[in-house]
Order: sequence, then C-alpha cells, then structure tokens
Amino acid sequence: MQNNLQRTYNEITKSTKLKIEATEDSEIIGCKTDSLIEYFFFLNFFSPIEIDDKKPQTISKRTGFQIPQDVPKDLLDTKKDFTTESLIYFLPIKPNLRISEIIGFHPFKDSSKNIQWGTSDIQIVFPVKGYGFIKDEIQVASEVEIKRKLVVEWIEKINTQIINFNEYLRSEIKLCIEKRKKEIELNDEKYKNISKRINIPLQLKIDDTIQKIQLDTSPLIKNIKPSPNVVEEYILDRKKVLDIVHVLDNQGRQFEKTAMTYKSMYEEDLRNILLVSL
Repeated sequence: MQNNLQRTYNEITKSTKLKIEATEDSEIIGCKTDSLIEYFFFLNFFSPIEIDDKKPQTISKRTGFQIPQDVPKDLLDTKKDFTTESLIYFLPIKPNLRISEIIGFHPFKDSSKNIQWGTSDIQIVFPVKGYGFIKDEIQVASEVEIKRKLVVEWIEKINTQIINFNEYLRSEIKLCIEKRKKEIELNDEKYKNISKRINIPLQLKIDDTIQKIQLDTSPLIKNIKPSPNVVEEYILDRKKVLDIVHVLDNQGRQFEKTAMTYKSMYEEDLRNILLVSL
C-alpha cells in the first residue's frame, strides 16, 4: 500500500512543483506564502476517509431469487426454496470523491461484491438466507461486528499513510515556493544594482492584461448642433465608451488571474483600483 501511495504522491509532488515554476513571478511575489501553499496543496491532495459520526449507521433487508449454477436440473421443477435474504450494513462517511483511487492503492482484503465503497457511505452485504443455508440472528450479528471492525481498522491504517504523505506534500510545496520567491528577489535585486551602476532606471513592467490604453483627452460627450425649436441633445462617443469598457475588462481579468491578491479586499477597494486604471 505504501509503495503505491508513495509513488502517486511523488508524481503529485513533481507535477505541483512544475506548476509552481510556471506561475508568473508577480503572483509568487504578490501572494502570501501560506496562501500559495494552500492553493497548490488542494489541487491534487487526497482526503483521509472519515467516518461521519453525525449520521447514523443503518441496516436494511434485501430479498431476491437466485438459482445457484451448481443446482442439478432435476431439482428445478421441485418446490425447492431459491429465495434469498441479505442484510445490508451502511457505514456513513464524509464525502470523499477520490475514494475509488484510495481503494486502488491497497484493496480491502474482502474485494468481493459484498462490499461497495461509495463517496458518502460504505455498504457491506451479509447473506442471511439462500439455497441450502440460513443463518440465525447471532451469526449475522457476529459477522457484522467482525467485518465492521476490519473495515474501520483498514481505514485507520490507510488514513495514517495519507496524513503522512499530505504533510510531505505540503512541506515540499512550501520549500519550492520559498525557493522560487528567493530566486525572484535575488534576480530583482541584481537588476536594481545594475540600474544603479549605469544610472539608468528600470522600466516598469506592466502585465499584458492591464496595460493602460492611451485615451483621447478630448471631451467624452459631444455637443450635437440642435435643430430649430428642438431641445439640445447629447450623445456618448462610442469609441471612448469602448475604450473604457476595455480598460475595465482588462482589470477584471487581472482580478481573476491573481485572485489570491485581491480576495481580502472589499468592494470599495476593488472599485478604487478600477478608478485608478481609468
């Protein structure tokens, strides 16, 4: 189990580091380290399987009819009882969309159709009655308790592995981000020193999505010559309106691109940023 899980987390760690390296310098520097760690961690991590104590464990009865394959044909015309009864035990868990992947790391030793791993519960089927057998309540209750204990122990075991590897993934992400920040800061400092030595200022880098548009400073509203006996009217210059919309659209795209930077701002703060762009 650990080898399969470790291999998967090694792949996740590698791909996450590549994503960090591909992230814009402005986002790495402009966002807090903790925020970046949480963002990249939640892209691919596995959640432990958690039993939901707020929901009740339940059982239900299921009946059916099944003729075993090994039953002689001469018995099919008799009044043999081929009805079946099963007890289904439901163990509620907190929603886990990746549980099928987790099971793949180390399948539960009872991998038969009698156990189903759902995203919100685990269902275990216990045959109670069938051709040639019938179990009493003591037998069934004992089987339920034994199987439930085995499932819970298996969950605890794999959860320990998941928690350990999640800590490993988080620590690797932190190291990668801190390294990237340091490299960017050193590189920026290098060019600042070059600028000082040659006495030429650094050009301000403007993100392509928020490049300022050179607007015509002529009045936005044009005065239309009135017709005789007609009240003077005003219209908006379409080109200038489109320019303004373009500026707002560019800034909006920047909000989406660097959401971490703006998430703590209120509506008034975002409005002020838009006004500055204009």
